[in-house]
Amino acid sequence: MPLVLGKDCTITVGTFIANGIVKDVSWAGAAKKVEFQPFGQRAIYSHTCGYSLSADVTCNEDPGMQAVLISGAKVSVTSASGWSGTFVVTNVTRSEPLDGLVTATVSLELAQA
Repeated sequence: MPLVLGKDCTITVGTFIANGIVKDVSWAGAAKKVEFQPFGQRAIYSHTCGYSLSADVTCNEDPGMQAVLISGAKVSVTSASGWSGTFVVTNVTRSEPLDGLVTATVSLELAQA
């Protein structure tokens, strides 16, 4: 089985491709559900009605990235493990340590393509 690394993730915003700068990718998926209780019964049932998918991507700062990775931007993400989709940027947090690399953590949520 091949080794899958977070650095192999690719983020595309229009013509800008952030490739080789990604350090870490975290994915989270959740089923959305509706609970219902038929009249006269004590049991509560769940029915799935969709799902949500979010991701946090930590990457080294890139001069071209600051202009395009802003809250509200739509991006395409393809991870080395096969996850891919169109996401909307919900938050960008930058870390500028005194003696280290400038990094950005980008929070994403699944968006309609």
